[in-house]
Amino acid sequence: MNPRRPFIKPICPKPVHTGTINSHHRERQHQRQHQHYDTLVAINVLEHVQNAFEYLEGLHRALRPGGLLIFHERYYRTPLEGDGVLGRNNLYHPVRVTQRVLDIFLQQFELLYWKSGPTTEMVRRGLNETG
Repeated sequence: MNPRRPFIKPICPKPVHTGTINSHHRERQHQRQHQHYDTLVAINVLEHVQNAFEYLEGLHRALRPGGLLIFHERYYRTPLEGDGVLGRNNLYHPVRVTQRVLDIFLQQFELLYWKSGPTTEMVRRGLNETG
């Protein structure tokens, strides 16, 4: 037994490819339309995109059937509440996500875990946001 070589078998015998899906690179859009990912992670991204529906459709299209979506997004009861938190005409936060939009989007998936309500930080800020 060689003490420098641990008895650890690789969990995934084939290489794992990672990357970033960036909708701003239109020249690669055609190639990406046919790629499917086993797992996608999208945390607090939706409020930063210019077209929320295009972004959500892209997530759904890019995830292979049976794949895992790890998703978190803060949302508001109304877009006006979002304006109260993010400010009006905020270029870095152009979208005000409501729970209804997320409910419709998430109906396309089998939910393994769902937690709704404000995080500890959201409560501390006291700005009527939840997620």
